Amino acid sequence: MNKAINDIIVMSGRCLRMTFRNAETIVGNTITPLMFVFLFIYVFGSGATDMQAFINAQVPSVFIAVLCTSAAYSAFSINGDMKSGIIDRFRSMPLFGASVLAGHVIASIVRCSMGIVIAIAVAFAVGFRPQAGATEWILAIGIMLLASLVMIWLFIFIGLIADSAEGTSSYTMPIQFLPFLSGGFADPAQLVLPLRMFFAHQPFTPIIEAVRGLTMGVINQNDIILAVIWCIVLILIFYVLSVRIYRRKTG
Repeated sequence: MNKAINDIIVMSGRCLRMTFRNAETIVGNTITPLMFVFLFIYVFGSGATDMQAFINAQVPSVFIAVLCTSAAYSAFSINGDMKSGIIDRFRSMPLFGASVLAGHVIASIVRCSMGIVIAIAVAFAVGFRPQAGATEWILAIGIMLLASLVMIWLFIFIGLIADSAEGTSSYTMPIQFLPFLSGGFADPAQLVLPLRMFFAHQPFTPIIEAVRGLTMGVINQNDIILAVIWCIVLILIFYVLSVRIYRRKTG
């Protein structure tokens, strides 16, 4: 057990060093939250009659979009490992089998945390005024952590099946738009029936609604339960798929 933990720590440190040595990743992880907050507050909110209410309602949606964008790098990092030949070197070492994937996941959680901290700080600076108490914040952070794990495992799965960095980019781009195609950014009731059904029932809608309610101090059990169920089911699906593909390709 100690050996496995040590291997995971080593692989996590390696992935984090790769992140912090990549200026493009750091810049993207810093600029994207700023762009999202300013875009959705000052551009899309320019016509809002109650700016404070608009900011409070929109910012939780931006948080989830930032998490999705921050998690996307995990697809490129695992794909780079698979294509560079470094995995063959790892196989020749007495490493715990799951430590490589675990290292990418932990590093991705750190990147997502950095992105959301920046987004929260900027949101407060532009007028975000949540009403959440300690319990609501703990629940909101827990749901955002679960959502980030969903996206991390999904992007790792994409990185494992993609044949190249270009293919990885093609697969990840549509996924990064999914939070915007949810009830968090549009009222499904105002859409035509096919879009209404998709916007209302896709996983990001209850996730965003749960976080939005919690930041406003409202514990909506239905949204929270649905968000948690979606997250757990999707994490399990993409975890199992990712591990199977990784073992098949490295076995």
